[in-house]
Amino acid sequence: MVEIEQILASERERLNKLEAPPELEIRLRNALGERKKTKKNIPMVAAILICFLLFSYNYDVIAYYGKIILGYDEVMNGALKDLNEQGQGQEINKRYNFKNGAVLILDGIMLDENRLIVFHTLESTVGNVDDYNLFLSMKGMLRYYSQGGHGKSNEEFTKVKWVYDFEPPYFFERNLTLNFDLSGPNQFQESGSIEFKLDRTKAMGYSIKQNIDRELELKDTIIRFETITASPTQTVINGSIGTALEFLNNVLQNRYYRFGLEYDLIANGQIVGRQGGGMSTSTKGIEFEGRFDPLPQDLEELAIKFNTVTESESVDIAIDLERNEQDKSIEIEGNEIIVNKVYTQNDKTYVTITTQDHVLLEKVYLVVDGEQISLEKTIPGEEEKSLDAKIYYQRKLEFLATGEKHKLLIKKIRYKKQFNEIIKIPLN
Repeated sequence: MVEIEQILASERERLNKLEAPPELEIRLRNALGERKKTKKNIPMVAAILICFLLFSYNYDVIAYYGKIILGYDEVMNGALKDLNEQGQGQEINKRYNFKNGAVLILDGIMLDENRLIVFHTLESTVGNVDDYNLFLSMKGMLRYYSQGGHGKSNEEFTKVKWVYDFEPPYFFERNLTLNFDLSGPNQFQESGSIEFKLDRTKAMGYSIKQNIDRELELKDTIIRFETITASPTQTVINGSIGTALEFLNNVLQNRYYRFGLEYDLIANGQIVGRQGGGMSTSTKGIEFEGRFDPLPQDLEELAIKFNTVTESESVDIAIDLERNEQDKSIEIEGNEIIVNKVYTQNDKTYVTITTQDHVLLEKVYLVVDGEQISLEKTIPGEEEKSLDAKIYYQRKLEFLATGEKHKLLIKKIRYKKQFNEIIKIPLN
C-alpha cells in the first residue's frame, strides 16, 4: 500500500511540473474571447474549442517535446542538430529485413513547410554497406514525392546513416509509404516498403512566407523572384524565367535557352549558407528554386543579392578564316571572341581562340572546302588576367581535316551577364 501511495505521489509531482506551450494559452484565450458569453453548455463549448485547437491541421503547431533521433550527429547540419536536440521530430522505428540479412530501419522523420526529412539506417552483417545501392521513393495518396540525400558509413562499413529530403506532402496526407529497391553483391536485388502514419502535431511551421514579386529584365525575357518561405529547417526561394507562351514559341522555332542564376540570400548583412537548388522546364516555362539554411531568430533585414545569369543561347555565326590569320576579333551577344591563329599540322586543322573565362562555344564546327567538320576536341591553354581584372582564357580547337578554304561556324554560345542588384524583402 505504501509503494502504491509513493508511485501515485511521484506521478502527481510529475504532472504538476508539466507546462503547456505559451502559444496554446494565447490561442485558447483569443478563441474563447471571441465567443458570445452564455450560461448554457459552457463546458461543452470549451471542450470543443480545445479539441479543435489541439488536433488542427495547421502547420504552426511547433511546441512538440519529443524524443531525440539518435545516431545522426555526423550527417546533420547545425540547424537539424539543434531541432533534434529540441525533440522536433517524429520517431518511427520500423524496419524491413531483406532476405540476404541486410536491414533497413526507418528511425524517424521531421516535417515542416519546406520539406519532409527522413532518417534511415542500412545495416549489413554480410559484406560492405558501400557495395549496396539503395533507391527510395515516398508514396502518398495521389502522387510520389521526389527526393535527394546524403549518408555516412561507420568505420567497419556495417552500417550507414542516411538523411533524405522529400518534398513536403499535401496537407491532407496522413498515411505514407517509403518504397525502396536494394541491390548489392552477388547480383542481389530486392524491393520492399515501410508504411507509417504522419503525425502532424509533430510538424514544424514557417517563420516567414512572403511574396517577393520582383522582376529583372534579361534580353527578350524576364526573371521573376516570386516567393520566399523560411521554416525551421530550410529557407526556400522560388521564381521563374519567361512565360509559358515564350517557352512554347521557342520550342516551335527550335530555339532552346539554358540559364544558370547566381544569387545570395543576405540576412542581417551576412550571407546565408546555401543548401542547394534547381531549375526545371515544363509547359509553364522555366522555374527555379534556391534552398538555403534557416534564417536567424533575431532577423532584422533580409535581401537577395542577384549576381549573374549564365545563359546558353543558340546562334548562327559564320566566320571566314584565312590560313595563318592572327588575332581576328568578332563579337557575339556582347562577348568578344579573338581568333588568334589558324594552322594545319598532321592532317589536322587547329584554330586558337581567346575569350573571357565565362564564355564557352558549346556548338562549333569548321567548314573545310565546303564540308562541315565536327569539333574533335578542345586543348586547354592558359589564363591571363587583364588590367581591368577580367580573366581571359586561350585554347585550341582541333578538327580532323585540312583544306584551302576555312569557315568557323558557331551554333551555340554560353556566357555570363553581370547584374549585382539588391532585392530587399519586406518583413511583415
